[in-house]
Amino acid sequence: MRLLAFTRWLATTALMRWWVGKRASEIQGPVERLRFLQTHQVTLRDLRARPTVPVPYWVVLLSGAALGVSFLGVVSWRSKSSAVTPPIQAAEAVRTEKPAAAKLTAPPKIWVVDSAGGIDTYSNGLRIETKFATTNRPRAYYAYNRGKDLEISLTIRNQPIGIVFHTTESHMADFGPEHNRTLRHYGENLIGFIREKKAYNYVIDRFGRAFRVVAENETAFHAGNSTWADEEWVYLNLNDSFLGVAFETQTVKGDENPKVTSGQVTTAKLLTEMLRSKYGISAYNCPTHAQVSVNPHNMIIGYHTDWAGNFPYEEIGLPDNYALPVPSLLIFGFAYDPSFMTSTGARMWKGLLAAEDQIREQAKQNGISVAEHKAALRERYKKLSAPLGGNSGKSAEGE
Repeated sequence: MRLLAFTRWLATTALMRWWVGKRASEIQGPVERLRFLQTHQVTLRDLRARPTVPVPYWVVLLSGAALGVSFLGVVSWRSKSSAVTPPIQAAEAVRTEKPAAAKLTAPPKIWVVDSAGGIDTYSNGLRIETKFATTNRPRAYYAYNRGKDLEISLTIRNQPIGIVFHTTESHMADFGPEHNRTLRHYGENLIGFIREKKAYNYVIDRFGRAFRVVAENETAFHAGNSTWADEEWVYLNLNDSFLGVAFETQTVKGDENPKVTSGQVTTAKLLTEMLRSKYGISAYNCPTHAQVSVNPHNMIIGYHTDWAGNFPYEEIGLPDNYALPVPSLLIFGFAYDPSFMTSTGARMWKGLLAAEDQIREQAKQNGISVAEHKAALRERYKKLSAPLGGNSGKSAEGE
């Protein structure tokens, strides 16, 4: 009986995955394709859990009937679809609700307990090695008022307002005691390179050690051309306004399993907690590089795709910011291409869909087409970003 249940589960899962993949490949529009995949995401996730008890025949029959109804529904939807996609309840929920609001509680007061031997020790157990610390130019940036049509603030800010998480995409060795010497060698060379390039404020190596590179009150060249926004302010080219924290790792595009060690996750949680406590950083102002990176030349997002869909937000004590509407799309009309879609996990699709939903609503309220609305948003970005110049758009990758 157990073998029979397993066989039914395997057949149903394989059939469903094949059908979803086939239908998605036939949908031309990226937004429509994303919506289709999102609506069937729950079904696929539920099917991954193999049943441990025999499955009655009536369950299999109902599953088949549901599959048929779903198939007919998609055929009908695709035949009736136009440039404006009909609203989907799941997408509306994403658009109107922020992720995990209960996790926005400010972290407790954290302070330096001791600074000795090139190590800063903090009250929450965080230890930061400082022997590679260097300096760069002081922070100085403007913010744009979101509630006043992006009117620029006349106050020059010099305190970090957020954190951007990165991956180093450096050489990797298998993580095990037999490779300890190689792991240490790779890590030390990496820190030296990052110090030379002034690429990040912090790096967390594979052993979970945190290294301060560029001082917190100074700019690291980590974000390049980028944009992010909270409820009140919009920020362009985040080198000056955001801290850069990099994990020594390589990400796998579209892979939902974080390619980090348990030590890195533990240290990242403590480091994030300390930085948020010190600077009053909102949990929503902690995006990944893939979420903020843009290419102003072709107005496409995701110029860099590190942490495009598999960042361990929950483990680090943050809400899943992938569900937030992507500001570069929503506020400045950027687009995304198929290569970016394939590099992201399903979690980031929520932010893309939420932004597209709001753009359509804004266009409707203004009595113009979506294309016209996006064109106006892009012109606004070009106008605001033109005076920045200098090193504002520089990143560790040379952008």
